[in-house]
Amino acid sequence: LRAEAPTREPLLLQRAADWHLARGEVETAVNYLADAGAWCKVLDVAFAHGGASFAQGRAARVLRWIERVPRPRWEERPRVLLLRAAAAIVVGDPRTTDESLDAIDALPSVSAAVCVGADLLRARSDRQRGAAEEALATADRVLRDVDGLGDAHLPDLLGIVANRQDVGAAALQARGVALWHQGKAAARATLEGALQCGGHAVWDVLALGSLALLDAWYGRLRSAEQHGNQAIALARQVELDRQPVTIDAYLALAHVARERDEPDRAA
Repeated sequence: LRAEAPTREPLLLQRAADWHLARGEVETAVNYLADAGAWCKVLDVAFAHGGASFAQGRAARVLRWIERVPRPRWEERPRVLLLRAAAAIVVGDPRTTDESLDAIDALPSVSAAVCVGADLLRARSDRQRGAAEEALATADRVLRDVDGLGDAHLPDLLGIVANRQDVGAAALQARGVALWHQGKAAARATLEGALQCGGHAVWDVLALGSLALLDAWYGRLRSAEQHGNQAIALARQVELDRQPVTIDAYLALAHVARERDEPDRAA
């Protein structure tokens, strides 16, 4: 077939990919699309299935799909770079995160929505690195700029950043943790504000976990236990309980148990 009708092979491979996508066999579909050289469709799959991949704890495959595409096809596409950076943050790959965000910064022109998305991811990356001052400044910039955007302009990143409510909640959670690391009293109110945004449940889980850890650290054990249990219950409700987003909640509950001399629960 390749020798007799070379133009038909890519078409047949793409039809095979569509068949597997319709049956939820995404990895197999991506393999067919890559064999067909249908690189734009591979990237479309990464965006379309990013949310499901995150929910299943498989954000690494989003990175893998993007990187199957030849670099010249995506290295100057800001929304692909944002998705790559978001997936890298989730899987704990700071090198790829920084590379992707630096590539966006180097582009001659990007939209306001991409700038906000990049700043949000930079704030979260800074927070993960313990750079509280940088995270705080960047989160503040996000909160300043996001109100001027319409939801239609924001890229969907792994299903957890898709609208202004998600951006606001994520930025406030990052800001609250940065303030806490600086010993600022405003940390609590900022984290509570994240819960009022109506964003994706993952940001509520993270904000509740951060509040639980903050309370535990300052000896407010009853409040820490309440917030920690709320975070874990919500994570279970939305099927995120096996993800790293519950780490702070579990650490807070372990601290509470230790302070109450309940070693079995702390373990």
